[in-house]
Amino acid sequence: MQEVEGDTIKAIGQLVEEKLEQYAAPSKIIVYSSSVKQTIAIREALECPIYYYNINNRAGKARRIKELIKGKHKVIAATNTLGLKVDLPDI
Repeated sequence: MQEVEGDTIKAIGQLVEEKLEQYAAPSKIIVYSSSVKQTIAIREALECPIYYYNINNRAGKARRIKELIKGKHKVIAATNTLGLKVDLPDI
């Protein structure tokens, strides 16, 4: 299982690199995962912010969304919880 997850994370990293080259700023990428554990692994591999249900408090979550909207970060790893909060045309 660990090898499959490592291979998956590596493939995600390669795809994100390709898409960052393909789409110029202000485009952003959200890498969704179905589990917090995998979202954390993606965050570590991509060195990007993270968003999931029980991270931080409301203010911390709002700050993360605001930073994404303003383009402070081009990539964020998240569970589907973030999908309920963000509606951006450049993602």
